[in-house]
Formats: sequence, structure tokens, C-alpha cells
Amino acid sequence: MVRKMSESEQGRRQLNEDLIKSIFEQHWLQIRHIESERLWFTNIYAAIMAGVLAFITKGAEISLEFYAPLLFFLILLTIIGIIVVVRLGLAFYQHAAYALLIAETIGVGKYMGALWRWKAIGKEERNLRDALFTVAAMFLLFYMVSLGGLLTMIFYIYIGLSAISFLTFVLIIPIFVAVIRWQNKKSNEIMQRVKSSL
Repeated sequence: MVRKMSESEQGRRQLNEDLIKSIFEQHWLQIRHIESERLWFTNIYAAIMAGVLAFITKGAEISLEFYAPLLFFLILLTIIGIIVVVRLGLAFYQHAAYALLIAETIGVGKYMGALWRWKAIGKEERNLRDALFTVAAMFLLFYMVSLGGLLTMIFYIYIGLSAISFLTFVLIIPIFVAVIRWQNKKSNEIMQRVKSSL
């Protein structure tokens, strides 16, 4: 014999469903907000970089030592950009893990697989290759290449050693891969921590 739910039980069930939906929406909104923040910061960074480099090339007849503070400012801004992109990436993974877990809990997780691509093909963890081919990795690569270019410029102009400047630019690639590997490890830890918290 099936027992009918009382009105209070139905009300609690509806409240729980509404609460779960609201929590899911908040995580989804945070994911979109993080994407917007990363894009806006990069837009502002690119505008500043283009402006400073245009200013330097227009005044090429002035001694290059005059522009050293501007180049060091760009290097500092680039390092800040790298930190921002990595930090936003970790926040993205946290909110995405909760959104995916909520979706799996209510039975619609298969529609969220694209959020964590490797989940769509049945992997428990994301490997380095999956992590390298993401939009987040391309943003990080943009900042790393910019940093390599600025350091190369500094070494070439002020020290005059082209071999060191070339080596500096080449060293950016293993550093980039190391940062992606670290971020990938952290994203897998976030997913495991979110799963174990429930």
C-alpha cells in the first residue's frame, strides 16, 4: 500500500528541490562570472601592453634605458596576469565540480559532461593532455609567451646576449607545462574533495 505524502512533506520536498535548483544556478552563475573576469582582465592587459609597446616604438630615438621602468611594469603586470588566470581557473574548477555533482545527484549529469570533458568519456580524472587543450590553458599560454617575450627583450636590449634571450624564451614552455600539470593536479583534488564532502 502506497502512503500519500502529507502537505507538509510535499512542501518540504518542493523546498528542497527549489533550494537545490538555486544552489546549482549560483554555481553556474559563478562559472560564467569567472569566465567574464578572465576575459576582461586579459582585454585590459592587452590594451595596456599594446599602448606601452606602441609608446616605446614611437620614441625609439630616445635612449632605451629610459623605457626600462615601463618594461619592468609590463613584466610585473604579466606575472599578476598569470596569477589571476591560475587563481580563476581553480575557482572555476571548484564551482564546476559542485555544479556537476548537483547535476549528477538530480539525474541530469550526462548533460553536464562537457563542463568536465573527460567525464563525458567516462574518465575519473583529467590527464595532462586533457588539461593542455583547454581555453584556460590558452589564456595561461598567452601570458607566459608575453612574459617570455618581455624577458627576451630585456635581456637582448640591456645585456646584449642573444643566446640568453633565446634561452629565456625557450624556458617558458617547460614552465608553462609545469604550471598546467600543477593546476591539473589541483583540479583533480578539488573534484575528489567535492565528491567526498557529500
